[in-house]
Amino acid sequence: MPPRSRSGSGSTPDGAAKILTKPLEDAEVWRTPKQKDRGGGGGPGGKPPKPPKKDPNFQPKAPTRMDPSGDVEADRLRLRQAVRDKIDDVSDPTNPNGWSKKQRQPCVSAVWDRESGRIYYNHNNRKDPVDPDRLDPILRRRYEDYQNRNNPNSNWKNDLEENQDMHGEPGQHSESRATNKALKDARADGREPRLEDFMVENGRVTSDSRTDHKQPMPCCANCTQMIDGVDGSSGGWDTDSHGRKTKRSSWDGS
Repeated sequence: MPPRSRSGSGSTPDGAAKILTKPLEDAEVWRTPKQKDRGGGGGPGGKPPKPPKKDPNFQPKAPTRMDPSGDVEADRLRLRQAVRDKIDDVSDPTNPNGWSKKQRQPCVSAVWDRESGRIYYNHNNRKDPVDPDRLDPILRRRYEDYQNRNNPNSNWKNDLEENQDMHGEPGQHSESRATNKALKDARADGREPRLEDFMVENGRVTSDSRTDHKQPMPCCANCTQMIDGVDGSSGGWDTDSHGRKTKRSSWDGS
């Protein structure tokens, strides 16, 4: 008697063949294995995608100068749009002069010298302390008031906002930095500038998916004092008859 097959299918040779060929015919068993996600981004094999190349011919949208129209409110909307365009420009990965996410957030500012037509854009800089010698005389006097803020004779207000010190030193924020450059350039032109010659707009920088991205942002308690007198510096603030400012709970730019 021939030996019994261990496969249980008898002594016929095709019993073993069926066991071996079934997996070969089963597409689910032999499907292509998935690539492991190693957290490196969306490139092949989990590698991060290459960043876009910088374009030496990048053309920014934001204007560097504008002529006043005679309608202040219409001009404010023009400057507001210029800030939005600047946020787009400095966020573009192909822009050789772009700003990092850390530089862009929380806001980008534009200060318009309505005498010369020049527009100055800037971002916050909390890394470096303010150098008083690099401030225009108008802003330097205010910064010195801040330094002497605990002196009863100081004009600086410490209590306009809760936790006001969290904003850092006056002069580190985008609107103060842009105003300082505008003032110094005006003096270089041979003018004796007045803060009323300038207009400021801040654009909030969050993420594209949020509804507040690129929307108007009020000056903080330090900056509204530092550049007080610039058109727009009190946006989002109410000022009483004694000049004391109170920040509104919400502000949409109107």
